[in-house]
Amino acid sequence: MKSLSIVIPIYNRAEIVCRTLNSIAAQECIEKCKIILVDNNSTDNTIDVLSQWKDSPAAAHLDVTILSEHKPGAAAARNCGFNAVDTPWVMFFDSDDEMLPSLIADILDTINTKSDFDIVGWEIDIEKSDGSHSVGRFVLNKPLENHLRHSSLSTQRYAIRTKLLRKVGAWNESIFAWIDYELGVRILLTRPKMHLLDGLRVAINFTETSITGRKFSTKPETFENALDTCENHLREAGISTNWIDIRRAMLAANYAREQAPAQASRLLSATIKGKPFGKRLFLRLIYLKQRLTPRGTTLLASLLTPSID
Repeated sequence: MKSLSIVIPIYNRAEIVCRTLNSIAAQECIEKCKIILVDNNSTDNTIDVLSQWKDSPAAAHLDVTILSEHKPGAAAARNCGFNAVDTPWVMFFDSDDEMLPSLIADILDTINTKSDFDIVGWEIDIEKSDGSHSVGRFVLNKPLENHLRHSSLSTQRYAIRTKLLRKVGAWNESIFAWIDYELGVRILLTRPKMHLLDGLRVAINFTETSITGRKFSTKPETFENALDTCENHLREAGISTNWIDIRRAMLAANYAREQAPAQASRLLSATIKGKPFGKRLFLRLIYLKQRLTPRGTTLLASLLTPSID
């Protein structure tokens, strides 16, 4: 019986998706997994490439399903694949990244020998637009706080019990940006038991395009809606929403960096409206720091903001 399903949404990746798929096919014990590929309205020949790969010698030993989701957006594509999952565990992966050796074998070993965990996580190597690299952490200590700060439960960093993901409602199709951030909040509010694999396990490759897009000011409502939704989750749980305001201030600064001053002024004004003087000053400081340079803004905010219990 298969223990783990790997769901991959794909949009216009005909030129590079095989790099991702081959990194998965090369994994030890991958024959014990199900691979679910979801084409999300690609306008190139992605669907043909997926079919050819499925029939190739590289995938001959694999359990591969190819689906199509016509509703646009990564959340809809991931839910389409998730609806086909019948294994106890599931993980999601992106179509331009690569699994490093032994990831799947170590996930399977963990979920088959340590039955009390709800999530198995790992760290990732992130390639930036300038060619430099950083490490995306998966944090066990104060996981909700760290996720609100650093989005530590991003898509490529964990596998989760299928029943837990169904319990929290899977992917939210009403938002179209930062969907893994919003889902991570819902998951972590259940206080899951988590296990960390050692070492870097995934290479995140920089690409100019993605399903969710990269520029903030062209579709501000998508990012702001995600933050509003997360704020509602935290309020319902009786948890501080300080980090949502901090992220709003940083988002406003990103608008300004993209030469959209009206958007920046609108969001910053709405964020600080009605706040005590000290908090208004703090949020303006975060805005100015992020506008000057994003490097170190989250660290500065962390030093000045109380921890979340």
